[in-house]
Formats: sequence, C-alpha cells, structure tokens
Amino acid sequence: MIFWFSNQPDLRVSSDDLVDFVVRKAAHMLVFGVLALLCALLLGSWMRTATRMWIAAWLLTLAFAISDEWHQTFVHGRVGHAQDVAIDMVGASVALLVAGTRLRSRATRAANLTAPPSEEPHR
Repeated sequence: MIFWFSNQPDLRVSSDDLVDFVVRKAAHMLVFGVLALLCALLLGSWMRTATRMWIAAWLLTLAFAISDEWHQTFVHGRVGHAQDVAIDMVGASVALLVAGTRLRSRATRAANLTAPPSEEPHR
C-alpha cells in the first residue's frame, strides 16, 4: 500500500493546500505507525527481549521510510523529503510507545491478579 501511494504522480487529496498538507502528513504518521506495529508483531517471537523488539521494529520502519522517500525521487511529479521521514517516524514512535505502554500495563495487572494476597500484620 505504501509503495502504491508513493508511486502516484502529483498525489493530492484536496485543492486546498492546507487540507492537502494536513491529510497527507496524518496519513504518513498513521501508515508508518501501523507498519511499526506490524514489524514489532513479526519480530516478537524472534527477539529475546521486548526492548530489542521495539528498537528493531523502529529501525526497520526507519529503513522503509528512508527507502520510500528515495523511491519517490524516481516518480514523475514527486520528490523525497527528509521531513517526511521524520513525520513517518513520529507516527512509528507514537504507535510503538502506546503499544508498549498498554502491554506493560496489562502485564502488571495480570501479575497483580495472580500474586498471592499479602498477609496483614497481626494486631
């Protein structure tokens, strides 16, 4: 899907420049956020620690973002921008941070549910 959109010449979503800019940048963040989560899901069973998984997912997403912008330099009417890589990585970072926080919160709750009840001191 990312490659298909990158391959479209003169891609615009609106004749209004501001609307076009906001929608395209939001789409960048959303799509690369989803890509980062899919990378994390794929890497989850191969990585020894969650930290390595999140970092590897982020780095894979960065590599794809860079290659996507480079690819756009070959498409008529398109140019690659370093700022788009940065925007892509904001989306990836937010998605990975939210997912990591939610998973950690779930794990903490599950651990609290299975922990033996603490003994109250005798009076």
